[in-house]
Amino acid sequence: MTQETIDWDAVDDEVDVQPRKKFEFSTYQKAVFEDTVSGTNHTVIAALAGAAKTTTIVEALNYVPKGKDTLFCAFNKRIVEELKKRDIPYDATVLTLHQHGFQAVRDSYGKQKVEFNRVGGILGKIFQGRSSNTFELRTRLTKAVSLCKSALASEDQAIDEVMDRFTIDPAGACLNGDESMDRECFINYVKQVLEICRDVKGQVDFDDMIWLPIINKLPINRYDRVFIDETQDLSPAQIELALKSVKKSGRITAVGDRNQAIYQWRGASLNALDDIINRFDARVLPLPICYRCPVSVIQVAQEIVPEIQSAPGAEQGRVIEIEEIDMLKNAKAGDAVLSRLNAPLLGICFNFLADGRKAMILGKDIGTSLAAFIRKSGCGTIQQLMTYTDDWRARECARLLERSEPRKMEAESVNDKANCINVLSRNAGSVQEVLASIENLFSDTNESNAITLSSIHKFKGLERDNVYLIMRSFRIPRTRWTSEAIDQKSREELNIAYVGVTRAKKDLYLVTD
Repeated sequence: MTQETIDWDAVDDEVDVQPRKKFEFSTYQKAVFEDTVSGTNHTVIAALAGAAKTTTIVEALNYVPKGKDTLFCAFNKRIVEELKKRDIPYDATVLTLHQHGFQAVRDSYGKQKVEFNRVGGILGKIFQGRSSNTFELRTRLTKAVSLCKSALASEDQAIDEVMDRFTIDPAGACLNGDESMDRECFINYVKQVLEICRDVKGQVDFDDMIWLPIINKLPINRYDRVFIDETQDLSPAQIELALKSVKKSGRITAVGDRNQAIYQWRGASLNALDDIINRFDARVLPLPICYRCPVSVIQVAQEIVPEIQSAPGAEQGRVIEIEEIDMLKNAKAGDAVLSRLNAPLLGICFNFLADGRKAMILGKDIGTSLAAFIRKSGCGTIQQLMTYTDDWRARECARLLERSEPRKMEAESVNDKANCINVLSRNAGSVQEVLASIENLFSDTNESNAITLSSIHKFKGLERDNVYLIMRSFRIPRTRWTSEAIDQKSREELNIAYVGVTRAKKDLYLVTD
């Protein structure tokens, strides 16, 4: 057994944590350790924001009875690298689910090359010699194949449901000349690509690492104890791989916060934690104490999630309503400016830069997507680019909103992308200047010597002393931040607000127009 005190130098699920005072584990955390030692059933740990969940689970690994093989399924490589610095039992295996699945693929098929555009290559061969205007069709098929792998969808009805959920509409995607692709034909192409992907011939992509071990029923390394981190953010395929990694007599400990489920748009399971609870009649243990946020910030978070609690001895902190013009004057290096959407961040970032302050937008992939859109447009002037973008916005929003069930959130994403390009264009004299701005503005480096601007999705898992929330970017105003029963889409919107609020370690600024 280990000591019941812990050094805060290595605490929480953040990589850039700051040293904090020592403390004794709470009764909630001790219940997790007791369950690890003597529990007999599968367990779900409902860990709220800032609850030191990773620290708790790392400590719990020391309580696993001797002789039990243990797997810790980390959410990403960053967490794996962080855990290597901690005091983990020598017989515990720490892997991402992709690393775990890739090992099963290599064990069955030998050495494999990772080809991230494997599906694009397959589609290139399928459409070889066809009309050159198949770009949009191939783009939609690539997205559909990826999401079908994540959802373990391979039959017509299941593929059709994936297309509905993620608004993948074949209408307007051409095959020959102006011939539009019908839904049945599109689904057949998805099935054709999935079948080709099952036949492993020396290369796999990122999705295959999870999908192939399940769909091809490959032998998977199995363990007595399996700990699953960030369960609320996993796709059905990832969850299935994790569950198949436990021995018949073994136990699962799934850790997550249903209130931080904000990645459904990219394939995360709709109700991952509840599905595991119901499937295995799992015991639920709470971790409700937030060790990150001060009392005043927790009081705001409680408007959305009443169960979250302040840590004993937590500072009072401040929650301040502030106008945007004052934020532009007062924000300093090390602060974070968070928005639900990306477009509002661009204008704010330009203002900081014009004032001589270092600022950057978190998310290199966002910049890459914008640049790809601009290059694909083939526009030679700013006016052409803005016209092209507005035409694309009109077509896509009409397609999404004219459905029998209008896809308002997806249309909002289209608007956000178009608004980003228009903001960038207004500050540039040429298309090349727009591309150069994207290169300079977007970064994956979370720098403490700059003001960091980020979407809340990108900032999940991070924290700053001072956080500015752009309130106009939220779909649900604060007056309606409530834990009362609401529909699934509204729940995810409130989850986004909750994640944003709980990034603040000292002061939270609610920025109004």
